[in-house]
Order: sequence, then C-alpha cells, then structure tokens
Amino acid sequence: MKRLAQLLLLLALVGLCVNCTPRRSGGGGGGGDDDDSAGDDDDATGDDDDATGDDDDATGDDDDATSSYACGWPTWSGADSLGDPGFGGAVGVGAQFPRVVAMDQCGENVDLYHLAGSTPVIIAVHAMWSGPDVTMASWLGGADGSNMNLDQYDDVRDAIEAGELRWVTYIMQDGSGNPPDLDDLETWSDDMSGSAIPVMAGDDVELLMDWLGLAFIPNLTLVTEGMQVVEFSSEDWNDVLAAAQDQL
Repeated sequence: MKRLAQLLLLLALVGLCVNCTPRRSGGGGGGGDDDDSAGDDDDATGDDDDATGDDDDATGDDDDATSSYACGWPTWSGADSLGDPGFGGAVGVGAQFPRVVAMDQCGENVDLYHLAGSTPVIIAVHAMWSGPDVTMASWLGGADGSNMNLDQYDDVRDAIEAGELRWVTYIMQDGSGNPPDLDDLETWSDDMSGSAIPVMAGDDVELLMDWLGLAFIPNLTLVTEGMQVVEFSSEDWNDVLAAAQDQL
C-alpha cells in the first residue's frame, strides 16, 4: 500500500508539471499570431510599405521627396520611359518635346524629363533684355501683370503655386545678348520667378530655339505630363496660357 501511495503521488506531481508548462499564444511552434515570424509581421511581409507595396520613394510616385537635385526638383523615375527624341523635326501639336538638359540656378544640370510625370508643364523661353519677358516673370513671382493683361491668367499662376501645373524657364540671353551665366539665373529666380521654378540655360537651349522656330518672345509651350505638345506660341503666347486654363 505504501508503494502504491508513493506511485500515485508521483503521477500527480508529473500531471501538475505538465499543466504548468507555458504555451505559445495561438498554439504550436510556428503559427497563430506570432507576428515576429509570420502572419501580421508587417516589418518583413504584408503591409510594410517601406520595403514593398506603396513605397513611393522606390517606385516613383513620391518623386518630390526623393529628389537628387540641390534645388529640390522632382526626379521622376519614369523619365527614361519617354525616350529621347532629340532635336529633329519641329514643334507642333502632338510632337514630343525634346529632352533638354541645362544648368539651373543651383548650378546643376537638370533633365527636363525629370519634371514630367505628374502635371502638365508650361515651358518658357525668355531673354533678360526683353521687357515683356521681365514683366511675365515678375507676374509669375506675384507682381501685377495687368499692363500685359496677364491678370486674366492669375488662376494659372495660382495653379503653379499649388503644384497643379508646372512652369519651367529657359533663358536664352542675358541683358547684353550674351549666353547667361549662373549669376543671371540666380537673379532671374530670386527677383522675378521665385525659387519654386527651375530657371535654366545652356547649349541645349540654343538647340531648343531652333526646334521651336523661335520668332518672338516670350515664347511658351504647354505640354502634357508625358511631354507631348498641347499648344505652342505660333503667333501669341496668350494661346498657351488660355490652353493651360483649360487644364484646370
């Protein structure tokens, strides 16, 4: 009897130890809610957008945040998908605008196609010796443009400030008719257009002038987010700003 009692006591202690053994939540070794290894572990799978999914810094939708330019211009990841048409042919509705690369007011070469992809773009060619060009740039920076009837397009200017349209400026000549330098670009940006607008110059601008068949200034071209010409200054820059209004 004594040995039987000892045996029953031993079995009771073993059963108690079994019932006290810790268990993983949800059951066995690799399933359930073990988020560190599977299931909802978003850092490794699922909704971890910084590594997959909606990580716009890697896929190109959040282009403003990933800029490699000192001035902060977008670097649209789809730029290369538009190819490079060169400067052959001439401007016309539906034509692809050339892939201009020129120096901006921060002293860096900027690829025009990096500024595509999200909104229509107004591309302006100006000369610093031109009074109308100075007035247009000043209006773009917030000054009154009523002496050129630019006030009727204030909603276009507002859309540019809001990021619903983009404006890009190329300077073909300085105040003396010479190629502009970095100081000229900085002056045009700071005193007239504002820092949110790329102001550029360089050899490609000479090629662009030929492509546009430049006959007068200010010279404006409206292109789609894919760099296809919508309207251009064939006789009057007003046509381009009016077309830009239609995009709003």
